[in-house]
Amino acid sequence: MQKIKEIFNFDNIGQKIKNFVKWCCWITILLVWVACPIAFIVLLSEGAPPEGYLIIIVVAAIVPVAVWISAWPLYALGELVHRACNIDSNTSTGGIKSSVQSQAEQKKIDKLESLRAKGLITEAEFIAAITDGSNVND
Repeated sequence: MQKIKEIFNFDNIGQKIKNFVKWCCWITILLVWVACPIAFIVLLSEGAPPEGYLIIIVVAAIVPVAVWISAWPLYALGELVHRACNIDSNTSTGGIKSSVQSQAEQKKIDKLESLRAKGLITEAEFIAAITDGSNVND
């Protein structure tokens, strides 16, 4: 259940865009490479003219390349979003944080959100703990 929640939230959206583009690109290419031989066999069984075979060969060669090239802009968007989020998270506190510091900070925020959701701290205490860096006792 946690994995599903991670997929459908907007955290790390740049990486999700890039993964989505890669999956769509590869699935489309594989579908073309599966469909073209099937179409070729159907044309052979029906005795189709040679132009039909040529069209299938051209489609099998051009469509995967076109799909791959057309995925570049959306993949680039995902890369830009991913890098912009990294820059924002590293510079929002005025200095570059290590991944360990970022993980510790995220764990703290998650814990504070959990306490807020349970009603153990108020919204004001939550905001104060995040902005001031003060600790909230359990």
